[in-house]
Amino acid sequence: MDAKQGGTADGSNRPGESRSGWIGALAGFGLALSLILFGVLKTLFLLVLSAAGYYIGRRFFSNRKEIRDLLDRLLPPGRFR
Repeated sequence: MDAKQGGTADGSNRPGESRSGWIGALAGFGLALSLILFGVLKTLFLLVLSAAGYYIGRRFFSNRKEIRDLLDRLLPPGRFR
């Protein structure tokens, strides 16, 4: 690669790579801090609930119509609108 473009021949200096490194470092720090403060079982419980919340949020709340359908199934019909 050319020195003006910034980067190495193996492409290790891709755009956004430093940001993903910082995100990984912060996630690792948060996990370590959680393990120290709460212990292993409470941290695992927290991670499981976070993963479930992420899945439910991605699956059901990405579309407004799906949210209304879900609420109509859980609540009496017409109650949400």
